[in-house]
Amino acid sequence: MKKNSESPFKFLTLDAIKFQCSIVPDEHYWDDYLTALGKAAERKVFKDTCRTYEEILEMEGEWPSDLTLAALMLCAHWYKNREPDTNQSMYQVPYAYEALYYPYRKGTYSSVGEDEED
Repeated sequence: MKKNSESPFKFLTLDAIKFQCSIVPDEHYWDDYLTALGKAAERKVFKDTCRTYEEILEMEGEWPSDLTLAALMLCAHWYKNREPDTNQSMYQVPYAYEALYYPYRKGTYSSVGEDEED
C-alpha cells in the first residue's frame, strides 16, 4: 500500500477505521477522534514490532495486511472502550492483536530475514 502524502497515516485510512468501527463513511462527527486513534494504533504497531514503516516494507516488499488488521483491531477496541464505566478492570485487546503483529517483531524467531542461521 502506498502512502498518501496528504494522509495523516502511514498505512491506515480513515475509511478503513470507520468500517472497522461500524461507522457510516459519510458521518464525519468522529473523524478527528478516529484519526487520533489511528495514529496511536500505528505508533503501537511500530513500538510493538520494534521496527519502522520502512523496515517492514523492505522486509516484506509490501505492507502486510495482518499489521493493518492489527492496527484496525486496536482502533475498534479503543473506540468501543473509551473509558471504564464500572469499577471492574478493563480487558486488554484480545490475543489476536499479538498474534498478528508478533511475527514481525524484531528479534523473534519468526521474523522474516532476522535471526536465521545458514
